[in-house]
Amino acid sequence: MQAVLADRHVFRGITVFQTGWPVDLHPFHQFVLAHYINRGPNPRHSSVCPNFLLRRDPAFLHLQLEAFGAIFVPWYATRTPADLPRLLRTSDTLSLVLLHWAIQHHQVDLFHHLFTVLHVPTYVHPTAIAAFRGSLPIIEYLHTTGTGEFCPLTMEWAAQGGHLDVVEFLHVHRTEGCTTQAMDLAAWFGHLDVVQFLHTHRTEGCTTMAMDQAATYGHLDVVQFLHEHRTESCTTYAMNNACSFGHLDVVKFLHVHRTEGATTSAFNSAACGGYLDIVQFLYANRTEGCTHRAIEAAAECKRYDVCLYLAETLPHLVNPSNCTVMMAISEAKWRRAQARQREQAELTAHVDLVERRPVESPATPPSALTSLWARLVAATVQRGFALVQYLVK
Repeated sequence: MQAVLADRHVFRGITVFQTGWPVDLHPFHQFVLAHYINRGPNPRHSSVCPNFLLRRDPAFLHLQLEAFGAIFVPWYATRTPADLPRLLRTSDTLSLVLLHWAIQHHQVDLFHHLFTVLHVPTYVHPTAIAAFRGSLPIIEYLHTTGTGEFCPLTMEWAAQGGHLDVVEFLHVHRTEGCTTQAMDLAAWFGHLDVVQFLHTHRTEGCTTMAMDQAATYGHLDVVQFLHEHRTESCTTYAMNNACSFGHLDVVKFLHVHRTEGATTSAFNSAACGGYLDIVQFLYANRTEGCTHRAIEAAAECKRYDVCLYLAETLPHLVNPSNCTVMMAISEAKWRRAQARQREQAELTAHVDLVERRPVESPATPPSALTSLWARLVAATVQRGFALVQYLVK
């Protein structure tokens, strides 16, 4: 009986049916609860599966994996790969999280054990994960062992993530190539070095989406490069979207160097976003104009400065029967009056301070006293003149 009770295999067979978590795995249980179960009434995403977050919110996925690594690294430091099945049996979620963590941190040995020994299931192949996360060591491992699933999307995902080293490796060692999506995505996310490499070493080129999306997200350097070196051009979406997102430098560049122009959506969306500088630039330099929707959107979004500017420069846009617009204009005028009163009060306070400044003691040398009075008189006259100018306005 003693031999039976002391047998390790019998003990494991009994405990495998017990509920609960081992003490050393309790932090992983808390991780699963915090990140995958108790996520609050308004979670950031409907799903927090790593494969789901991979392209939708890689920054959020990175935070999750770092939280996992904070408890996994000290736990695994005193254990071997033989202990991994015990960890993975506690929750189906942990296997996929661990696979993503191993890829993100270039842990080739750990990845090899998970992928080829434990056969951790994932509907997104690790080749795609490694390309998107920019893990060149894992890409090299999959290429060398012949276990990768390479396709044109592999280079495109690496280009989207801005991983030039992975793009270069795939260009040299693989034959799947890519499509125009590679340069489009690299331009979209502002990876100029990847765009330059694809332009120099690949022949697929890009589409108008490259410059359109680079302009949309304010990547002026990419827009300039595409303008100078590519012939695919862009569409009116470039300036429209640049105005919508408030990228004045991009708008100015497109206005000077491109001929595609824009539509009334550019003016309307800039007004809606509250970008007064862009609204003023479009009014002064472009001919597309806007619609009544410009002042309506500005009023609805409480862009009071834009609303007042449009009412004063384009009065035909004002519809007196639109209560939202009229209230926004009134609010803007009241705020401007308040600002002017504050400026006047500050100016008056400065003038009073100069006038009431005490005279220097008689011990002051006559030349210095004369110079002091000259400066005081000049300052008083200057501030008084500024006050008169303001009141005349």
